[in-house]
Amino acid sequence: MDQPKETKHPTQNLPLESLSQGTPHPSQLGQEEGSTGPSMPNLPTVSRDHRTYPLGMPSARDVWALSNRKLQKASSHSPHFVEMFENFADSLGIEVMLTFAVTSWNIWKRRNKVVFKGLLTHPSTVVQLSQQLVEDLLQLNLKKKTKGFGQPHNTHWEAPPQGKVKVNWDASVDKVSCKVGVGAIIRDWESKVLATFRMKHDLFPDPLMAEAFAALQAATFCKSLGYLDIIMEGDSLLVVSGLTSEREDLTYTSLIIADIRDTLNTFNSWSTRHTFRANNEVAHALSKDALSIIGSTTTFDFIPPCIQTLI
Repeated sequence: MDQPKETKHPTQNLPLESLSQGTPHPSQLGQEEGSTGPSMPNLPTVSRDHRTYPLGMPSARDVWALSNRKLQKASSHSPHFVEMFENFADSLGIEVMLTFAVTSWNIWKRRNKVVFKGLLTHPSTVVQLSQQLVEDLLQLNLKKKTKGFGQPHNTHWEAPPQGKVKVNWDASVDKVSCKVGVGAIIRDWESKVLATFRMKHDLFPDPLMAEAFAALQAATFCKSLGYLDIIMEGDSLLVVSGLTSEREDLTYTSLIIADIRDTLNTFNSWSTRHTFRANNEVAHALSKDALSIIGSTTTFDFIPPCIQTLI
């Protein structure tokens, strides 16, 4: 059996291809005569006059079109990748640059999967996987900074100021059944449990999307109970930062976050805080238990058995 052949291109015409060429259009895929495996497609070359990046890469546009809005608008007048990267680093923030690097890496993996396995990953999946990895890296960096300064983070849940309630939320994912478990708990300034919420819902099993969906359900739950001044607290750094930023991405997760923000803006006052998983274990336990129920359930002035040892 013939081995897949690779079409070589002059390296001077491809300053960005090794990182960002992405996946060719399915119509470009084919098989060499007498071969049972997919051949290397004829990848389009990128000339030195092709200066707009990242949308300038035709075979990666579907991914970048769903990615960070600042990256969609980014451009450079340099034909060399290193110079382009430095220009972006000067004009874009650390989180955007991290998204750029991780997404580029996932685009390259996506391309290789098409070439060598004949499998095309949906662009939204690539973006969602990138977002989750970025969040994991940010979380890791935050923990290192906290440890480095010798200031240990709070290891227990903190009650909200008097007159406010705090809702903690979390999500658990069942990838096999494509189900998401949502858990939320509302407590007052005296640490009294006012209400809990659990829901099992059909959803694409993406962790970041699940966290955003859980936050939306938590905000809606608070609204339905008539609370006016709330604090939203969760352990998803990307969701929390998304709620406080004006970033407008076209991903499904970003649309959910926009819906959360719209809901929160109907309260008299609201704020959102990021916490570590250890401080969010009650909401996490509720979300795990939610995967064992049908539909949704709420409790008032009652502590469900699944969290009785945690309160």
